[in-house]
Amino acid sequence: MKIQFLDLELLCWENGDCPQDQSKDIIQIGIVEVNSEDLKISRNKSYFIRPKNKNFDVSNYCTELTGITRSKLIDEGRYFPEAIQSIKKEFGSGKFTYSWGSDFDPIAKHCIDYDCSNPWAEMGICDFGIIWRTAYNQKHKMSLEEALKSVGLNFVGIPHDAERDAYNFALLHNEMLKKIRA
Repeated sequence: MKIQFLDLELLCWENGDCPQDQSKDIIQIGIVEVNSEDLKISRNKSYFIRPKNKNFDVSNYCTELTGITRSKLIDEGRYFPEAIQSIKKEFGSGKFTYSWGSDFDPIAKHCIDYDCSNPWAEMGICDFGIIWRTAYNQKHKMSLEEALKSVGLNFVGIPHDAERDAYNFALLHNEMLKKIRA
């Protein structure tokens, strides 16, 4: 069985307030797939998403956080329905999927806004952060980096890249399962 790990990056602003002429669009989807038997990562991919609003802006704060620029989204991004079709074709649907946080809601909203089917509608997306906090008896929500450090792992790559974040919490998941299986 394959397990998917999914992460999103969305347009964001330093004060958290979305300017009136902008929206908190998904700008990157990262997916990592793990074989549940041997816990090996079988594939991973990043999809840059170009907002449909032609006047979208990527704030300096967002670029500093994610490394994503407006020109990158224009040059490399696909529109959301096209990216979702590629994800369905390349990764399938109906697989058990984790996120670190609640990434289902923005995807479901985008699927409605763009009138496309949600590949995670059938199974949903489970917040692995809640499972991890329960398993390790953590009282407060931790960042992915803090969770990795607490079990002796270092974050691989640069945080706030959707593919790297998904990859790292797949590593965290695998570490937890290895301990359970031992």
